[in-house]
Amino acid sequence: RDNQALIRQVAANGAWLKTGLTALKEKYPHVLKAIRGEGYMLGLEFGINSETFGRSCLLGVLADQENLTPLIASYMLNVHKIRVAPTLNGAQVIRIEPPLTATREMCREVIAAIDHLLAFLATGNTAELLGHLLDIPSRPQVPASPIRAQKTAVPALPDRFAFIVHPIAGRNYAEMDQSLQVFSPAEINRLADRFNDLIHPFVIGKTQVTAGGQSATGEFIAVARTPEQLLALPVRDAVSTIREAVDLARQRGARIVGLGAYSSVVTRGGLLLKNPGVPLTTGNSYTVATAVAAITKAARDLNLELNRTTAAVVGATGAVGRATALLLAETAGRLILVGNPAHPEHSRQRLAQVAMAICRHLTGLSRAGYFPKGSLGQAVQQANDRQATSVPAYLAGQGQLLITTDLEAALPACDLVVTATSSPANLITPQHLKFGAVVCDLSKPPNVSPAVSAARPDVLVIDGGIVAVPGKPDFGWHFGFPPGQAYACMAETMILALEQRYTPTSLGTDLNLPTIRYLREAGEKLGFRLAQLRSFEQPLPTTDWERLLAIRSQLYCHQR
Repeated sequence: RDNQALIRQVAANGAWLKTGLTALKEKYPHVLKAIRGEGYMLGLEFGINSETFGRSCLLGVLADQENLTPLIASYMLNVHKIRVAPTLNGAQVIRIEPPLTATREMCREVIAAIDHLLAFLATGNTAELLGHLLDIPSRPQVPASPIRAQKTAVPALPDRFAFIVHPIAGRNYAEMDQSLQVFSPAEINRLADRFNDLIHPFVIGKTQVTAGGQSATGEFIAVARTPEQLLALPVRDAVSTIREAVDLARQRGARIVGLGAYSSVVTRGGLLLKNPGVPLTTGNSYTVATAVAAITKAARDLNLELNRTTAAVVGATGAVGRATALLLAETAGRLILVGNPAHPEHSRQRLAQVAMAICRHLTGLSRAGYFPKGSLGQAVQQANDRQATSVPAYLAGQGQLLITTDLEAALPACDLVVTATSSPANLITPQHLKFGAVVCDLSKPPNVSPAVSAARPDVLVIDGGIVAVPGKPDFGWHFGFPPGQAYACMAETMILALEQRYTPTSLGTDLNLPTIRYLREAGEKLGFRLAQLRSFEQPLPTTDWERLLAIRSQLYCHQR
């Protein structure tokens, strides 16, 4: 009737649209891989994945797990009012299928919107893509330069390990993707609530560790859940989430897998992961070894005589707390074991078992060595010499080995405090601590309130279990430490791989002291060392150390 005017208009506009999109492909070749189709039925294939975009950008992870194109469709509709759709058979493709009545001006708007989309995708700006889900306006992006292909691949050596990580708090998501820094913690938590069920465990970093003539390849497997989110899951679901990460590590060739932070807590030290198909470690043994070394070094640097100190272990019934208490008992003058006040009777029963284990341990040592005057070990010798009916009761009577669930009553008397609980709360506040106390916080999230830093300049709070890895390897992702530093639990997994010791290690709550000593000696042999002291997740400034020494010096002069 009109010489197929509509058909000819669609053909002309479609060709114009495809030419414009092809120009965008040439402008962003590492983002847009291909333009296919004719007229008003066009397909855009993206070239984004974790290999081309690196593992410190969640866009690649979203693409790998087939979530990127649905998010792009959501962004285009909600931000630019342009409807596109993913395809059923291509996770990297979106369809552009406008109505036949679409005009040249509408095509121009589509090209401009996709140009804007590709521009921020090219810089790895995940935040821009996700912001519309929070109903917030566009914000300045953090990355300033285009994403480039990943560095030279880490060689896959026969000795391979993996380590399971997860964000400790909302702010840690920005360590997985720098662009997320523009979001507040509350906004991050809202995003996490929407995405946690969609994102499966993924590889966030790769590394190669070389020490003592041995080399091992490692991968870090991320689970996108915070401690609170893992604890909120039914136990079966939490274990299933961690098992999925372990399965991924095993499928990728890991010969031993480390469970970091709450991946250990929710699996009861790995024991709930039945038949994992690969040896597991919680890393807790080396964590204990390095924590005791760190607090001993700090005490000696502050001229504290360990056999004259009162030490407390908060969370003494847990795996790390129990083993730390056993080792501290070898040098401390007095020891207070602190349990969970939420279940006082049960906690006291378990604390009594720890106290008995300490007495047996010190009794065994007393047969082969000498304990300093006033130390807990000397008190155990005296109890045995006097054939005390109950050594723990004798020590309690002497005030040298006490159990309690009353944190507020116990800590003001303590020179040294170690926290090793599975609670995500700030349990220790400024008013709890003795003047000049040294606190080693092993808990993640931390148990020591940040208020202690400002309110108590006389108190030294150190983050326990931080290790310098030999050779300062690049771990392939940023988790807040200088290059080559890692948590001791990570380092334990590395040591076991370097030593080719592929056996289940540090599982459950009853850590083995010979294993702790073995890992300490193996770590020293391989060149693993205590890192620079850190406090509240930051390097301890020299000015703070000097101020601490000055305050303690004034106290010492006043006492004299």
